[in-house]
Amino acid sequence: MAFKMEKKDIIYNFEKALEAEARALEICQMLDSMMKDDKDRDDIKSIAMDEEKHIKIAKKMIEIVNNFYKR
Repeated sequence: MAFKMEKKDIIYNFEKALEAEARALEICQMLDSMMKDDKDRDDIKSIAMDEEKHIKIAKKMIEIVNNFYKR
C-alpha cells in the first residue's frame, strides 16, 4: 500500500528508530559486563555490533531524506 508521508513524519520515524537502536546498544553494553559465559558475551557483542550498524543506517537515512527534500 503506497501512501505519501511528509518529510517531518519520515524524519520522526527514523529518529524514533535511532533512539531505539541506541537504547538497544546501551542494554547490550550493560549486559556484556554482567555475563559470565563466554558464548553469551560473544552473542551480545555480535548483537551490539549489529546495533551500531543500525544506528549508522538510521543516521544515513535521515541524511538521505533531508537531502531529498532540499530538491
